[in-house]
Amino acid sequence: YSTTVAMIALSNAAGTSFTDVVRSTDGNQHTYEYPVLDDGYIVVSWLNSSPYSLVIMGTRSNGSLLERVDTLYNKNLIPLVDDATLTVKADDTSATMSDTGHFINQIGTYASSTGFNISAAISLKKGDYIKFNAKGYLTNVSVLARKDGTVYTPLVISEDSDEHTFSYNVMADMDVVISTQNTVNPKYSIYTSKMDKNAVDIAEMTNDEFAFAKIGVIGDSLASGATNFSGGAADRPEYSWGKFIEREHGINVNLFSKGGANTRTWLSSAWGLTALQAADVLDCYILALGVNDEDSLGSSYLGSSSDVHVGSESQNADTYYGNYSKIIAAIKTKSPRAKIFCVTNPRDNTQLKKDFNNAIKTIVGMYTNTYLIDLAADSFYTSKEFTSTWYVAHSTAVGYKLIARNIYNHISEIIRFNTSDFLDIQWIIENHA
Repeated sequence: YSTTVAMIALSNAAGTSFTDVVRSTDGNQHTYEYPVLDDGYIVVSWLNSSPYSLVIMGTRSNGSLLERVDTLYNKNLIPLVDDATLTVKADDTSATMSDTGHFINQIGTYASSTGFNISAAISLKKGDYIKFNAKGYLTNVSVLARKDGTVYTPLVISEDSDEHTFSYNVMADMDVVISTQNTVNPKYSIYTSKMDKNAVDIAEMTNDEFAFAKIGVIGDSLASGATNFSGGAADRPEYSWGKFIEREHGINVNLFSKGGANTRTWLSSAWGLTALQAADVLDCYILALGVNDEDSLGSSYLGSSSDVHVGSESQNADTYYGNYSKIIAAIKTKSPRAKIFCVTNPRDNTQLKKDFNNAIKTIVGMYTNTYLIDLAADSFYTSKEFTSTWYVAHSTAVGYKLIARNIYNHISEIIRFNTSDFLDIQWIIENHA
């Protein structure tokens, strides 16, 4: 209904805590998808007049990595060289239907039905990408199944009783068969390339798309590695999550942060705006300010989106909205093509904190090359793994190292699902088109 329904939400095992990951786009019925990154549980919401069907595939849900490689080839954004040529192995080939009156069902059982046929085996190699048409029945047919002798493993399951074009990326050498209603004569095409095969191997090892060389971190004590001790607290920059990223991944990290900082003091301090203006141009900035704005300046400082004047930020009001926007403008003045990642406060347990986090989300939507890292929606920050590393008002070295990995993974994930936005990383600092 409108954009107010979490069509897919992450859930705890008890089904009592939820985090939305896919929201409705309008009041119409659609096919939604969600690539699963970690083991866990999901729940699905739907309008009861339009029952849902659910398909879970045993590889990346739509082969997003290889499909994206194909798209980049077609747009000439990746050159076709001898060892990375996209090859058509079979084009619009009619499948040989060798077994009438049978199909493979959704759990891999060889089943009888007069209205169905099964194709002869089609041999595929690791890295192949097959597209084919077929017509299943509700969610009861494995329109594509792996065949090992008389054993079948479902690969693609029908969503409804209509004819569709399906696709599957092959992760290992195998034989497959197509099951379809006998009113359809399926055809298939197979694509492959050496780069595709390498991409499969790489994807099995890592999902790391973080490609920045020089980044800046703008923040407060939680970005400065601050930690508590018996007599108080102090910044420990060498133990900050930014410096853990630097050491773990060999990325140059500049800290423009200090304990107690808020958006107002950052704009007027030598360690804040002045330091950023004097530093080298960087290709990525992570903006993590807001805790002290909410804790020290409170609701009267929050302001609203009307305080923001994109392109004329000098006219912004002296509010959280206005000053947060000024910081983004300062980054863009220093590094016009930089990618900016804005971080919400994960300790989002009061309405005021939610209001400050919503301000970040609103401002992100006002600027180009600006992305949201919504830590408030990340269950990691309420997990025992993380909370056990917290001491008094700050994290510890162990906790900051965990935060480093978490933020690094968030950025990598943003790049993975918005690849075309990040094809210019290598030219950001030089500002080449």
